[in-house]
Amino acid sequence: VIPPRVVLDECVTCRVRAGGQVIAFRNHAHRLARDIWSDHWDANGTQLDSIGRLSAQEPQIIRHLPKVQDLRAGDTLQLHCMYDARHKNEVTTLGLDERTREMCNQYYVSSASLRFDCGAERLSPLSLAFDHVWASAERRYVIAESSPAAAVQIGQVPAVALDPARNVYFFHRGAGGFFSKGNLDFDPIV
Repeated sequence: VIPPRVVLDECVTCRVRAGGQVIAFRNHAHRLARDIWSDHWDANGTQLDSIGRLSAQEPQIIRHLPKVQDLRAGDTLQLHCMYDARHKNEVTTLGLDERTREMCNQYYVSSASLRFDCGAERLSPLSLAFDHVWASAERRYVIAESSPAAAVQIGQVPAVALDPARNVYFFHRGAGGFFSKGNLDFDPIV
C-alpha cells in the first residue's frame, strides 16, 4: 500500500541461496515509481556495487550491466522502489492495472544456478510454480548457425519468451530504439 501525499522507499530483502552471475537487468513499475535498484552486500556485510539503479520512467527494457556481477550464496540483496505519491489524494494498492495500481520488479539475466529466498514469498504456491518453470528452462541456449536468427542484428530486447518445446523467442528493436517511430524493416521476433 502506498499512502497519499508521500515519497516512499519500499524495500524487499532477499538472500542468495545459490550463487551465480548477473549480466543484465530489467526494471518494471508503474506511474508512481521513480528510482529502482538493488543494494548488494556480501555474506560478511560489506556493501558491493548496487544493481540496476535507474528511473522507472525510463524505457523498461533489458539493459546490460557495466560488468558482470557475481552473487554468492549468503549475499543479501535489498530491492528499493521509490514511489512519489505527493500528488495523490487516495491510497494506491499493488496490482496489474498501471492506471490505478502500482508494482515494482527487477528482473535479472543471469546464470541458471542463481537462486534467492525473499521473505515469506518463497513459500507461496506462485513461487513454487515459478521454480518449476525456471527448472524447465535451465539449459544453455545458443543460436544455431543455420538459424535465420544468426544473421540478425539483435537490438534492445524488451521481452523474452519460452515455448513448451523450450525454444527461446526475443522481441527486439533491431537498430531502432524504444522511441523509434519508423516502420520496421526486419522481423522483430527472433
